[in-house]
Amino acid sequence: MVLRQRAVLVHPFTLKIEGAMSTLIKIAGGLALLLGLIALIGLAPPKNFRIERSVVIDAPFEKIYPLIAEPENRPKRGVWNQRDPNMQMEFSGAASAVGANGSWRSKTEGNGAIKFTAAEPNKQIAY
Repeated sequence: MVLRQRAVLVHPFTLKIEGAMSTLIKIAGGLALLLGLIALIGLAPPKNFRIERSVVIDAPFEKIYPLIAEPENRPKRGVWNQRDPNMQMEFSGAASAVGANGSWRSKTEGNGAIKFTAAEPNKQIAY
């Protein structure tokens, strides 16, 4: 079996390859396009994501819990208030634990809100 190729001058600056080589080039181009598309899809960020963080503090929970359970204590423990002393903070709902809410507005640190959803005094808190 002999593979035949033919080069045809289509335009003064264009050379068209016909035959088996042309088919191989089309297959390779298609595979490259497919791999590029898969790579682009892989780089797309997910629509939903979750961030979780934890820290171990070497102190009795009885001393730490009031600082965390009461949103009004947030300025005492956050660096954001030190970075922006003009941060506006509002508190509503319960004074501590479940139902306590806080929100903040800052030109440099951003805006946000927090709502406590579960709590076991001196054990855990979720928001």
